[in-house]
Amino acid sequence: MHLRVGKNRRVALVISALMIAASGLAQGTASTARAASPTPTGKPVKSVPAVMEACHGEGSVPLGAGWIHIRANISIAGHPGYRQHYQGFVSNGGDATSIAVQVKGWEGSQLKWYGLGATENKFEGFVPWGYSLATPEIRVLNTGFKIDPFVRFNC
Repeated sequence: MHLRVGKNRRVALVISALMIAASGLAQGTASTARAASPTPTGKPVKSVPAVMEACHGEGSVPLGAGWIHIRANISIAGHPGYRQHYQGFVSNGGDATSIAVQVKGWEGSQLKWYGLGATENKFEGFVPWGYSLATPEIRVLNTGFKIDPFVRFNC
């Protein structure tokens, strides 16, 4: 069998790369053992409230515009029995602001909108999320007399 020089060179490069990767894995195992020591190293893990605050969305809800959809900035991976939390408020509301709020949830693999009552320009609730990877979303309807209230929510 006759091999060309180019092919031999490629084979040698692949073998070298595999050997380097194998030695890196062996060194990685040793460094993992060192990292498991009781001395804290690296960045601290984010707390649950910090992670929950990272998921949010905001938008204005003009009067007479119908249902306005506002999506969160990240997606959430659920699991069986998981319930997604939504909490929000109207930031420039007042006594004349009245909004209707529905939030996205999942029953099995079916998308479902759940109504949350908005009292004193705030809303909060938990909805089934199930085993899905999706972006939390709310839809808001301006039913009051405020021209352009601004809605913010955390999930």
